[in-house]
Amino acid sequence: MDCLRRNPNERCALFLVLALIFDFVGLALLLAGIFAPISFWDFFILSGPLLIFLSLIFWIFWYMGGLTVPYEELLPNLGQQATTTTTTTAAATDVQKEVVYVPFFPPTL
Repeated sequence: MDCLRRNPNERCALFLVLALIFDFVGLALLLAGIFAPISFWDFFILSGPLLIFLSLIFWIFWYMGGLTVPYEELLPNLGQQATTTTTTTAAATDVQKEVVYVPFFPPTL
């Protein structure tokens, strides 16, 4: 389970293999349940799609293991955060000043 290799084609090969195995076995069980003349066909029809659904977990792990984030994006940029926070606070204060309180009085009969 080496998901940290530099070559993107070699990342998380274990998850890729597991996902493909689960897909093929699930499809084989589903087709065997549909076309094979066996008495317990319902087991195959129900377990095939279940394995295909569980392979989704391995597909997600394989995809997420292949994502890369540049090192510069992982470092905190303190100066930019302070500017963003100050700008956000100033914008919220401006919006708060623009809001006019209008009480709602229900009409009297």
